[in-house]
Amino acid sequence: MSQVTETTSPLPSAEPAPQPDGEQMLQIVLGESPMLLPVSYLVEILTLPTSQVVPIFNLPAWVPGVYNWRGDILWIADLGHLLGASPWYQQAGYGAKHTVVVLDRTYSRQLRSEERSPLGLIVNRVEGMQSTDLGSLSQTAPPDRLSDRLLTGDSAQPFILGNSPNGPVLNGDAILDAMP
Repeated sequence: MSQVTETTSPLPSAEPAPQPDGEQMLQIVLGESPMLLPVSYLVEILTLPTSQVVPIFNLPAWVPGVYNWRGDILWIADLGHLLGASPWYQQAGYGAKHTVVVLDRTYSRQLRSEERSPLGLIVNRVEGMQSTDLGSLSQTAPPDRLSDRLLTGDSAQPFILGNSPNGPVLNGDAILDAMP
């Protein structure tokens, strides 16, 4: 049996204090589209070998499987595919490892229900942190920000809180609720 090394980047365990200029966001990239995810949902960022994701059949195509994470089951979802893009394995740069952002409602403003577990989202890359004022989000995105047409379809709209100048802000609760 081969030895697998899991690379993690710990994130704050407590919800960060509100910043004067907005809420803290993690900037992720899907395809070439930058997107923002509130830090309040984040548990950690993993780099996983694709071979360690165990397929589960009879689930939506955007759920490639599960991973043994700290002795618990971590459901893995292809965020780009959920939002209407091509599956991760059909994209340029497909490799032997995934960048996975782990979300959990326990870090959000809502309580996690007992039947829901954390969710790992496959993303192309993580670019860093920034503050965004959620009160100033628009409901229409500038067309030049979405060069790969990832979010132009109706399938992505339930997962978007609004659009900031730095990209769409994702709705963590809607993404967690989408799991079957």
